[in-house]
Amino acid sequence: MKILIVDDDITVHNTIKGLIEKNSLDFEVSGNAFNGEEAFEMFKEQSPDIIITDMKMPVSDGLTFMSWVNALEHACKIIVLSGYGDFSYTRPAFLLKAVDYLLKPVNEMDLLDVLKKTAQSLLREQPAKDTGSRYSSKGLEMVQEEFLSEITYNDIEDENFIIVKANQQKVVLPEGNYSLIAIKLQNTQQCLINSFNGNLNEFYDYIRPFIHERFTFSKTIVFRQFYRVNEFVIIHTVSDNDQIRKCLNEIYHSLKKDMNLTVTAGSSGSFEYLDGMFHAYRQASEALKTTKFNNREFFCTYGDSICSNSEEWREINLLMDCIIENKSIYSYQDLLNRLRYVLSDDYVNNLTMGDMAENISWFIDKVNIILRYREKEDNLHEKIHTIIDRVSKHLEQYNIRRAIQYIDELLVLLPSVLEAYSYTEQQFKEEIKKYIDEHYRNVTLTDISSHFFLNKNYFSTLFKTLTSKTFSDYLLEVRVKKAAYLLKNTNMKIYEVSRAVGYDDSRYFSQVFKKVYDLQPTEYRNSGSNL
Repeated sequence: MKILIVDDDITVHNTIKGLIEKNSLDFEVSGNAFNGEEAFEMFKEQSPDIIITDMKMPVSDGLTFMSWVNALEHACKIIVLSGYGDFSYTRPAFLLKAVDYLLKPVNEMDLLDVLKKTAQSLLREQPAKDTGSRYSSKGLEMVQEEFLSEITYNDIEDENFIIVKANQQKVVLPEGNYSLIAIKLQNTQQCLINSFNGNLNEFYDYIRPFIHERFTFSKTIVFRQFYRVNEFVIIHTVSDNDQIRKCLNEIYHSLKKDMNLTVTAGSSGSFEYLDGMFHAYRQASEALKTTKFNNREFFCTYGDSICSNSEEWREINLLMDCIIENKSIYSYQDLLNRLRYVLSDDYVNNLTMGDMAENISWFIDKVNIILRYREKEDNLHEKIHTIIDRVSKHLEQYNIRRAIQYIDELLVLLPSVLEAYSYTEQQFKEEIKKYIDEHYRNVTLTDISSHFFLNKNYFSTLFKTLTSKTFSDYLLEVRVKKAAYLLKNTNMKIYEVSRAVGYDDSRYFSQVFKKVYDLQPTEYRNSGSNL
């Protein structure tokens, strides 16, 4: 398939072409254009299958170029190149029939994934011919995998349609009861480089038969799930769960030992009819979420109940709330320490994939809130948004290990963001005083330390450092000053003033008041001065 690259930056051209050549992909870069006008001339001459285009370019931009292409109604696919700041361009690009987008700088795995999906889409749209002449052996395998991915990922209720399409594409589906197993491969990047020279196709071509060879005792179909990254699906007719676990254990240990790959697997229940493929895959995917990265619980069946400890993440949630609501700089170091812990292998290995994905997802949501209210938008802002976008993409695919790698990158940048977002020491002191002034009637040390999400003892020490007074002395001072105002400016009785400032016992209130002003409340009211 021919690709036309359109970008005013030569390094982008070189990067994309280099990655295509490195991975031995069946694509040819037929042209390199540096603005929309030049690209349109090449487009008319070459009729490329795929266009990868930037949005912001001199002479004529990407949107203008795309509108010209659409006017010719040529059957090609357009992929948009986008930086974080280009999103205002990217949205209208999809109205002009862009099929996908790539973030700059172009990531190798993202490029390969987008190109493969786009190529598959083009193949589907080609006019139907006899299957035998239409596909080479390799091409037939790809079309079969695309078909199997389709019937498991999408809810197709017409069983006859599934049977007819399977016959056309020479796929032998099970008769009678069957189950699905979803197998997720993590830590693939280093394995790709070390064992396959970065060639993703070779990696997939190795894994598929590797899995199939361990299920030869059953009528088994093994295919790569096109709608997920590094995920394979097994359709089998085995009813012996011990036999299944034995096979999966062999896969787990072999791939761990030989390639340092992490394997997790989830199995559906049993289904009878082919229109249940979608539901079987949903169950396998749900089971996959309950697996852990350790050996003992890498495989789960739908309906299994596994306890997962997310207490540390709940603490992180509270600390993030503290920073968002109170802009408290005193919480962020504790936050970073806890984040490093929950991203460590020791912790991750004992959390389910579903919980890990959920926890990372809401953490990212809260980072976005902080960025939204941070006044300054700069390169740091843009870098973090790029990382967040990549984390989100990997979470969608349940590629948890890759998401964690990007979170590690985020933690390097996060202190600068939090320091810029948080209050200064003086601002924080004013916030504490403001809170006491609004809640002096019934506030306690426990209440105020909880409000600012700080340990009670730590808050007590911090308060004295900021104000040179203990919390109890400062609170007493505030209450008595409020009482003095009420005594001079209202006709309230002494016991009413006492209760208004937080003292139920009016005799105790009188003792406290006298200690501060050296006068009883009645004497103070009758005196001629405001002390």
